[in-house]
Amino acid sequence: MLFPIISVAVILISIPAFSLSTISTSSGNSTALSNTLASATTVLIIASVLFILSPIFQILGVISMRKGFSILRNLGRPVGTGETGATLYLVSLLLLVISLIIIVITSISLISTSSYSDASAGVFLGLFAGTGLAVVAAILGFIGIIMISIGTYQVGDTYRKGIVEVGGILVLVGFLLSFASFLTLALSIISFILIIIGYILVYTGLGGISYNITKGIIPVPYSPLINYQHQYYNQPQYLLYQIGEGTITSNGNAYITLYSQTQAIIISAVIQGYNLISTSINPATLVPGNNNVTLHFNNLYSLMPGTQYISLTINVGGNIVNITAKAVYRP
Repeated sequence: MLFPIISVAVILISIPAFSLSTISTSSGNSTALSNTLASATTVLIIASVLFILSPIFQILGVISMRKGFSILRNLGRPVGTGETGATLYLVSLLLLVISLIIIVITSISLISTSSYSDASAGVFLGLFAGTGLAVVAAILGFIGIIMISIGTYQVGDTYRKGIVEVGGILVLVGFLLSFASFLTLALSIISFILIIIGYILVYTGLGGISYNITKGIIPVPYSPLINYQHQYYNQPQYLLYQIGEGTITSNGNAYITLYSQTQAIIISAVIQGYNLISTSINPATLVPGNNNVTLHFNNLYSLMPGTQYISLTINVGGNIVNITAKAVYRP
């Protein structure tokens, strides 16, 4: 988000210098005028590169964000709004890039003609189509950002991380204000500051959640099945443990056997020390007796061969129980 602002600032700061230099060389110093034009060209190139890098970084970021929302949704977290928003925003960025390409190509064709009357209908149709596509991209992007902000708030609410909730609210308010920022420069500045502060808070809060998971400290997610006024951990009256030792294969599947004295629900599974969260659990519901459970993890390229420890968060009769399972990784 900073790249376009920096590029515009560079251009605005450079305009007075170029103007003064051009006036001073208007007496006929062709060398000085040539140097001024060269500097102006350099500034425009820098600004153009920043404008090009901005959507590229945004596309990469949104792809990663969407993947994160998808993983949480597959774990049963109520963050589907964020995943949908990330999809819409990604589509809007792609449409924006396409529209800019169309506008640039048709504009060059229009400039190269001797007069507007000589321009073909296709050129004007291309300009109209490119502009219309840009408007559609802007609308989809705005809706996507709002849904991402709501999804971010849902993540904070799910994992009881207030700083993420506050950050999501600030980002949402900032983007809503930006919709009316054309009314005054002060409103535009305020909306941008809120968005930046909100993203910083979100990034910090999510980092805290991620750090806790790598240390095996799994935040208790919200679940309507859990009475939060009566939470107990590792209760001795529930007999729940692993039988034998599990295995992890190179395709990302972890196979473990759990004994449960009563019916229970596996909420999540995390490989300790690697921040690898299972994307699917089958079966997620444990029945009395032995249960052969398959956990799937993505991106095992960082996982070292040997014994790994998997933290399991399980809902037993409305109470949260955390147990650790052992599994040997054989790539």
